[in-house]
Amino acid sequence: MIIALKGKDRHDLIAPFAHWMLRRGAEIFPPSPVLIPIPLHWQRQWRRRFNQSALIAQKMAHVAGIDCCLDGLKKCRRTPELKEHTAEERRTLLHGSMAVNPARARYVAGREVVLVDDVFTTGATFSEAARACFAAGAKSVRVIALARTAKII
Repeated sequence: MIIALKGKDRHDLIAPFAHWMLRRGAEIFPPSPVLIPIPLHWQRQWRRRFNQSALIAQKMAHVAGIDCCLDGLKKCRRTPELKEHTAEERRTLLHGSMAVNPARARYVAGREVVLVDDVFTTGATFSEAARACFAAGAKSVRVIALARTAKII
């Protein structure tokens, strides 16, 4: 289903995905979180035409009535596709690739952030995003993903 969203523009799946994630995430969400999706590099987003994590986060925020900052994080540099890389290679490739958008720093500083992504593989992407949020003064960072890969590299 995730492949259908990303590759076949199945935006009709966003609402069910958001509802599933809200149900499962209820136990980890702090009282007043700000949802921040994992960013795509602008070239990848231009090619895909959308950021699936941002669409899901936006729907989650709308349904739950919580804050969402779609451009809270930015991808500072382009990284290769990660699917064929080991966990260690992913950490190395992603190191320093994300930062809090300076124009949105107020959404992160002192806030309880929940990072939203579609797939959790090794945790390298979430780790890099969390590092950026903590560097910008986030009070706490939690993560939620729609799916986890069956095979961890």
